[in-house]
Amino acid sequence: MDARSLSARLNKPIKILIVLLGIGILANVTVEFYAEKKRGELERNFCESKQVRDTLARINEGAPRRIDDATILKGAACEDDSFIYDYALNSSPNLDLSALNAGDAEILKEMLFAKAKVSFCSTEFSQRLRELGKTMVLNYEIEGLPPIQLKLDKNSCAR
Repeated sequence: MDARSLSARLNKPIKILIVLLGIGILANVTVEFYAEKKRGELERNFCESKQVRDTLARINEGAPRRIDDATILKGAACEDDSFIYDYALNSSPNLDLSALNAGDAEILKEMLFAKAKVSFCSTEFSQRLRELGKTMVLNYEIEGLPPIQLKLDKNSCAR
């Protein structure tokens, strides 16, 4: 076999590889473009986006739902580019809220914020909220105390 016929035989697989590589690059660019388009939709119409509506439907389908012995997730909503969770916090064997007064509410708020911050700064969904500049709001109804509202945004993870 001479160099010319060997070159001709190798060119065909190389051309196929180049075409496949080109298709792969095109597919990757298309996926990236689609992801950016979807991201743009999330930025412009966050609460109306399919992703947010689907997430809310999944959360609210099982609500109210007990999270732990003291916390009940009442539901979720989206308003003004904020993803909102509504909770009820009740006394439990591990937490006696009846002993708390209004002055203790600030300490409880700080404890709830610290716990919420860990989750907010580590979950994939919250990461997307931070990237989009959206806010997560956690509303707590607490027996015997005024309601507590926590707002977490992209700056919350830096504190």
